Amino acid sequence: MRIERTATAWVERGGWSYARTENDPRFAYHDRRFGVAEGLAVDERHIFIVMDNNHDYLAADPSESAPAPVRVSSPAVITARRRVT
Repeated sequence: MRIERTATAWVERGGWSYARTENDPRFAYHDRRFGVAEGLAVDERHIFIVMDNNHDYLAADPSESAPAPVRVSSPAVITARRRVT
């Protein structure tokens, strides 16, 4: 969510979701009652999301129970690429 301050209020300008990634059968954890994102870092080019799976396993691979970092391109970078092409 991008938030900007005007003279009188804070205004939401845009939001992005990583739900498609978290729910993708290749990356989804077995127990989906709760979201597992617990950490967030942002730089000029990427958004990093730390997934804390509480020792749950991947739905697609019960032998895999490690937490997973997720790195995606920043929406600003994606928007700039679309303007160039």
